[in-house]
Amino acid sequence: MKAMERESLCLTLEQTDISDFPASPPITAYLSVVGQTLHVRAERSGTIAADITFEFDLPKACINSAIVKLVADVPDDFEYTPWNQPELSTATIFHKDPFEVVPEFKTTFSSPKSYWIKAFRKMLRDKLNVDARDEAEISSLNKS
Repeated sequence: MKAMERESLCLTLEQTDISDFPASPPITAYLSVVGQTLHVRAERSGTIAADITFEFDLPKACINSAIVKLVADVPDDFEYTPWNQPELSTATIFHKDPFEVVPEFKTTFSSPKSYWIKAFRKMLRDKLNVDARDEAEISSLNKS
């Protein structure tokens, strides 16, 4: 049985330190690989005067590294409130600053279901040959 191909993955762009980022995170992000480039289409809709859609690319040559943090899935019946926010599985991409002002930028994507972060890690590995290391693995290496 052949694996099903997805056009894009839907995650949340949780945070970034890109200086001229056109919207404040969190924002819904659709990620796909086009050639040797991670393409991100971000959009926020259904808000009062804050709807926005924009796109940006992270070429493979600009991706320095990636780290994945997997946690338990958020239950479907979880009640979100400003005081009750769950811990989410994340994938953080470290990428070059095109103007070389800072060594690199950090952009973090999240999902309440670890499956989608695992799918993103597989997309990075299989389509861009970028190995996203597990945060727990890195922590254990730093302790030894």
